[in-house]
Amino acid sequence: MKNLKNPVFIIGAIAFLIVAGLTWNYTEAMKAKNETELVQNQKEFVAKRKNDCLKIYEVEGEKWGNVKSWRYDEVADECLILYKHTEENEEGDFEVSF
Repeated sequence: MKNLKNPVFIIGAIAFLIVAGLTWNYTEAMKAKNETELVQNQKEFVAKRKNDCLKIYEVEGEKWGNVKSWRYDEVADECLILYKHTEENEEGDFEVSF
């Protein structure tokens, strides 16, 4: 109980609480920043992959002329190109992944 009345102890305790609070706040801020950067990087990756998929669709369309549509599957990280049914292809429309 004697320590509780000592001014040095009181100042030290207050300083400790301030430093602990600032450290915790800094740690939380860094976590939030890292999560934001991770989300941004993921969005940029998906945008690049969609653009790559669109380019594949355009090249395949020019090359074969029977390309129907395209889509990018984020979960599987695949570019899917749907081709139209042609006389050579009796099975109907088909999809190819890249």
